[in-house]
Amino acid sequence: MSEPITPEQLKSHPIMGTWSIAGTADEYPGFLHLADGNLTLTLYLTVSGRTPFNILQQTDPRFIPFAPPNQPTLHGETKAAGRVTLFNCTQLTYRSSNRFDPPEARAELILRPVQAWCGGGFVDAREHYKELRFRAPGLHNILTTIHIDHQITGANQAFLLYQHPPPVAEIVRNEKRYAVMIASSVSHGASSTEGISINTSDFVIIQSEGAFFAELMTVAVEMEHFLCLLCIGPVRGERITLDLGGGKCAELLWQLGKPAERTTFTIMPHEILVRLGAAPSLAKQAIEKWFRANDAMRLARG
Repeated sequence: MSEPITPEQLKSHPIMGTWSIAGTADEYPGFLHLADGNLTLTLYLTVSGRTPFNILQQTDPRFIPFAPPNQPTLHGETKAAGRVTLFNCTQLTYRSSNRFDPPEARAELILRPVQAWCGGGFVDAREHYKELRFRAPGLHNILTTIHIDHQITGANQAFLLYQHPPPVAEIVRNEKRYAVMIASSVSHGASSTEGISINTSDFVIIQSEGAFFAELMTVAVEMEHFLCLLCIGPVRGERITLDLGGGKCAELLWQLGKPAERTTFTIMPHEILVRLGAAPSLAKQAIEKWFRANDAMRLARG
């Protein structure tokens, strides 16, 4: 998967594109911008006629969905971020003007979504999906299923990589079954100036026979809470990716109330309660027990 656009890039380089209400054909130019931790979409609308835009929002079927308290889902076709899905877009402000020759109304709408996804396809809240994953940075010593052994034989050196079986837990949430897996991947790069680098990444993967993406996100949040308990510190997944099928995926770009930057913390060796990646059977039992908790226990966790 290619590198996604980052919040830092979004601050300095707004995403330009054409935007439409999901399920409609009318498209409007606009740009997506992140400032002060808030994501906003600015749309530019032009309508022939002398009717002011505030009246059009009450009478014209094309613009009624933009008027408060409506919160439409918008789709964007962009070059920088691919296809962008914005859920529950609330109108913050608008500015409008009228021209008499030729007669037309112009409006600039500023909308704030609750959640933004970008990637190879649009995300549909009514569709069922089979996999969601997120990267868990800073937890390599807890989650890794990879062991690298460095051996020296005479004048030669060898790096041996061992891939352990990933822990897989079967859980049930709201009468739907999920498989929660912890997995690690290895990548390497070579540069004529920087040399050769080998990197590992650790992921939590949530699979289902078919679940709404909101249901998969709920399981992901509970896994974050589970990892918080083990690490005695804040844990937040990065690169939350939804498998759309057909080789396409979408990545969570921004979510209202979720900080754009991850809190960095250091785990001391004595604070590690268990190495999940190195103990698949123990990890499976711990995750399944966590999700079997009753409603009172889940409420107590906060």
